[in-house]
Amino acid sequence: MPKKKTGKRKKSKSVVEQDHHFLSIYRHKRIDFKELAAKYGDFDLSLEKLKKRRKEAGVKNKGACFSTHVDFDFNSSLTRALLRHDFGVELPVLPEGTLCPPVPNRLNYVCWIRELLNCFVEGENEFDLQAGNEHCQGIDIGTGASCIYPLLICTARDPKDGELLFPKWRMLATDIEPASVSCALKNVNANSLGQRIHVHLEEAMEVRKGDGRSRTDMTFSEGVYQHGGELGFVKSILKDSFRIQNRIRWYTSMFARKSSLVAMENILREAGLGYRNIKTTRFQQGKTARFGIAWTFSVVPLRSVAARVSNNVFSFQVSTNYHSQLDAIDEVTSRICTFCDEFRKMRLEYNIIASQDSRIIDISVATTHLQDAKASVTGEIKFPLSAHHADVECNDALLCLQLRSTLPNQEENGCIVEVSFKCYSRSKEGNQIISTVQHILQSEVTRTNRKWKRLKKDAEARISEC
Repeated sequence: MPKKKTGKRKKSKSVVEQDHHFLSIYRHKRIDFKELAAKYGDFDLSLEKLKKRRKEAGVKNKGACFSTHVDFDFNSSLTRALLRHDFGVELPVLPEGTLCPPVPNRLNYVCWIRELLNCFVEGENEFDLQAGNEHCQGIDIGTGASCIYPLLICTARDPKDGELLFPKWRMLATDIEPASVSCALKNVNANSLGQRIHVHLEEAMEVRKGDGRSRTDMTFSEGVYQHGGELGFVKSILKDSFRIQNRIRWYTSMFARKSSLVAMENILREAGLGYRNIKTTRFQQGKTARFGIAWTFSVVPLRSVAARVSNNVFSFQVSTNYHSQLDAIDEVTSRICTFCDEFRKMRLEYNIIASQDSRIIDISVATTHLQDAKASVTGEIKFPLSAHHADVECNDALLCLQLRSTLPNQEENGCIVEVSFKCYSRSKEGNQIISTVQHILQSEVTRTNRKWKRLKKDAEARISEC
């Protein structure tokens, strides 16, 4: 009889990679407990204690639940070992009972912030590393005893070239608990980062209360805020953000519950924020999932990574009767311009950039948005919108067309012109417009729609009559 399979299947490498952001050093590097134990004695001791507890509990299967027997001592020693090994960061002060942050999860969040910065970079680069080289300042609200986010922002490096992700950033770390501020300050000074990280004690505006559950070592208690738990806390940040608006580029937060993420996203949309001004993500670490949300009041550049439409690249070919490549390109360019001039559903504006062997045509589409002076009301919070009531026209969709021609072969009557698209949109309406324009433009330029079939049939009829 075949042996019965026991235990759980190992994660494939691709699944492990999906757990980490593409800028995370842990995406292609597993955390090796044996390596960490060999280098750091405090972690080695904690690991042996954990193995002993599992043995005493009768756990024989290595694939059994690992976190059941984990305690604060093991978590804190693992966090310290990872910070030393991968970031050169010391964490001398982390009192028991305070939050012990899981490093890979916090690094995912930091990498996501780095990705958000790229949303405002104009250009075609998939990921422009210059976006993080600005002299920026970040604010960490509720930094905790570890001060983990500011420490990672100042030390995290690109896994490919080892360059700092935020080389010129400065951080303001705030908390309302004096003990946490004292610990955070000691951890910052231990890494000689006092010039880049400023720790500040804030006065609590509202009384906090627990929800009857003990704080865990791996995450926070969602009910420590009196008004609405974690969602109530982020709502208060949102309320402040409407007063500050563009003074801060991105407002971000992390949720433990997906329901909170969905509710917050709906609140932001009801408050009048646009399609491209809200970003969400999922941080998956094993079986544990966290959810990130970000919003901005800044205008996202239309020709940028943030506005790039999914399935961005689209192309089709146009057959011509011309044997000259330039003549073929000019003919297709003329067809596209005629299409834009005669398009009745909306106004299409185009700009032609000519080069020696190609043409680039930018087609922009203006859409109308209604700005209303009335406040958006969500629950008990009122978010003021614009101070006037008007129809505002703005370019929310952009189609970048590039035309290139190939010489005809023996089986072809003329040159073939390839028309390739790159599309950008700042709204759902823009996405729909792009889809419509793409479909109609292709059939019009290739002359395969009813209109051109009818004209061809009429022309053939006139020739037969003659």
